[in-house]
Amino acid sequence: MEFGITFKGVVKPNRARALVRQAENGGFDYCWYYDSHILWRESFVAMAMLMEHTSKIRFGPLVTNPNTRDWSAAASLFGSLAIQSDGRFDIGLGRGDSAVRVMAGGSGHCSGQGRWARHVKLPCDGGRPRLDRTQIRRHRRHALVSGDGWQPRG
Repeated sequence: MEFGITFKGVVKPNRARALVRQAENGGFDYCWYYDSHILWRESFVAMAMLMEHTSKIRFGPLVTNPNTRDWSAAASLFGSLAIQSDGRFDIGLGRGDSAVRVMAGGSGHCSGQGRWARHVKLPCDGGRPRLDRTQIRRHRRHALVSGDGWQPRG
């Protein structure tokens, strides 16, 4: 069994550092952040900070929504965080109801998630997607993409 700790973007940095260290020392496997940049502080900035204060615990958004994150910016961000954390970064992908509801007034839809995930995963895995005759280059790092939000590794 694997355990994780999940933060909203309202946790102050000093408190988050203390909690994630305790979680890692207690044997927790994951530190997830809700990716609702409309409601809270940007989660990826907090994760980058926490990566610098840990060595084993894995990080990721729970969940990122393709309707609120451009795939090219997400691929660059996720690849960079995977490198910064020495491969300790995973992606939870889902409808992202909270952010979409605030932005568009309704719940998110799953249509297009597969295409978005393929576009994000390819450069994170070292591939080069072609779009409109432009080849995009990225660093080679692994990132787990789960269509249901959370999925155990293995």
